[in-house]
Amino acid sequence: MTLTSVAPPHLPCGIPKPGETEQLMPHIGWVNAVPDAVASVDLQINGTALSFSGPGYHDKNCGDQPFLNSTASWYWGRGRLGPYSIVWFDARSLVDGEEYFSAYVARGGRMVGGGCVAGESVVVRPWGGDAAYPPLTTSADPERFELVFAEVEGREMRVNVKNSIATVKVPGLYNR
Repeated sequence: MTLTSVAPPHLPCGIPKPGETEQLMPHIGWVNAVPDAVASVDLQINGTALSFSGPGYHDKNCGDQPFLNSTASWYWGRGRLGPYSIVWFDARSLVDGEEYFSAYVARGGRMVGGGCVAGESVVVRPWGGDAAYPPLTTSADPERFELVFAEVEGREMRVNVKNSIATVKVPGLYNR
């Protein structure tokens, strides 16, 4: 498997540099080594070839207590819109009840928008289906999300994302 990155790595509040934190919210850390990539996979499984290519991504979450003890809700996603690579988080902490944000927009191999400050990064809100905010359960299943990135190259960026395929569904617990 090969990932050829088209966007620089980032942390919840920006590009990695001395002093930047990996903390997304209390008890949860996050790093995004490859926010957007051209992926190529070429495997042999029991003698059968499996090859494909397309967009790729790689991140890592960590915590010092079970995830379900830290998180009340967790909206995350990534995508590519023309020349833009986008990644977003809008999560609520079970520990302090606060809402936490992380936004990332890159174009041409450099970050052109993002951050983690309320009102200056991204707000994600569900609509359609089970679209209550805050979600009534950890398994809320909205049909779409509206993303509002506060500033991308000097302008607000609005994106509507539709949930097309569930890759994982654990009733009452988790949707992906």
